[in-house]
Amino acid sequence: MDGLSGPQLHTLITRLWRRRPDSGCGRPWSLAFGDRVLLVVLGYRTNLTMEQLAALFATTDSTVHRPAAHRPAGAVAGGRHPHSGA
Repeated sequence: MDGLSGPQLHTLITRLWRRRPDSGCGRPWSLAFGDRVLLVVLGYRTNLTMEQLAALFATTDSTVHRPAAHRPAGAVAGGRHPHSGA
């Protein structure tokens, strides 16, 4: 589904957590860190809307939008969003 095997996804989640763990400040996340990583990966690898991703994760489109909006610049190879046309 996302082009990563289970162990590869686990390694990605672990590496991302080491680089930037949840700080505990601000509003708590309603999705677990691993789910947020998977959500962003799926958002980049598919053409699904926020509403469709929300249905996959059994949550609201607002909850889905939050991890996508908080991703660091350059998080994707090349630093561009696939839907931006750049």
